[in-house]
This record gives sequence, structure tokens and C-alpha cells, in this order.
Amino acid sequence: MGNKYENFWDKGSDLHTDNPKAALISYFKALDGLEHPLLYADIADCYFRLGDNEGCEKYYNLAEENGFLDEREKDTESKYNDYAWFLYSFKKDYEKAFKVIQISLQLGPKEDYITDTYIHIFLMVNKDEAIKELAQIYKKNQKFEFSTKLFDIYKNEINTILKK
Repeated sequence: MGNKYENFWDKGSDLHTDNPKAALISYFKALDGLEHPLLYADIADCYFRLGDNEGCEKYYNLAEENGFLDEREKDTESKYNDYAWFLYSFKKDYEKAFKVIQISLQLGPKEDYITDTYIHIFLMVNKDEAIKELAQIYKKNQKFEFSTKLFDIYKNEINTILKK
């Protein structure tokens, strides 16, 4: 069992998805005794889930200032995926989002939701190559839950690639 600040962080993690507002309360209690880039990233994601993009950006900036992009702890791929999605969807910083999602892929390449985020971002960075990868995903699993909309959007391009 960790110290009380780690316990607050754990409690925030338990609440994170279902109640980000309550998770923030626990995370801020954890900040009273801890400074950790992954804690800042958790706070940022709660703000994103609550629609507070300024708060989200503030805490992702703090996470980066404290070494977030160098951290790469085991089982943290979702934190990088969330940051990449923020950079993609809100900041429209596709180059940086692509670098961040690659960290996530290194940590959890088998996760479908990470592959989906990767493909969305890759389409903005290098559309032709991304469509080739999307076609390979389609070939393996036409009902890939996370990218079915992309399959529909790029249906003609996918079919052309697969006919070769």
C-alpha cells in the first residue's frame, strides 16, 4: 500500500472514466504530495472528458514539462493515446499527435482503440500510406469495431488496394 497521496491518485483512477469531476478532487489531493507527469496527464484527461479544453491543455503542458513524453511506464499506453487524441481533435497538431500515438503503440500495439487513434491521425499526416494500413486492417477484420466509419469513408480506396 502506498502513501496517502498515492492512495488519492489510485482513488482518482478508479473514478476517472465514470466520474471525472470526482476524480479531479482526488487527483488534486494527490498533487499536495506528489508531482508526477502521469498524474498531470490524468488530470488533463479528466478536463478533456468534462469539455474543459483549456484545463486539459494546461495539465498536458505540465505533464510534458515534467517529462511525460519520456516517461513510458508499463501499462500507460492509454494516457498517451488520450493525449494524442486531444492533440488531434482539439489542437489539430497532427505531427505532434503522430509522435505521441507512436509512443502509445510502442507500449500497447495490440489495443484496438490505439490502432484506431493511430489511423485517424496517420490519415492527417500521410493519407496514402494510412489508407494502405487501413486496407490491411479491413482485410484482417471487416468488423473492426473502432474503425468501421473509416472503412465506410475510404471504401473505394480500400477496395482498390485490396484488388491489387
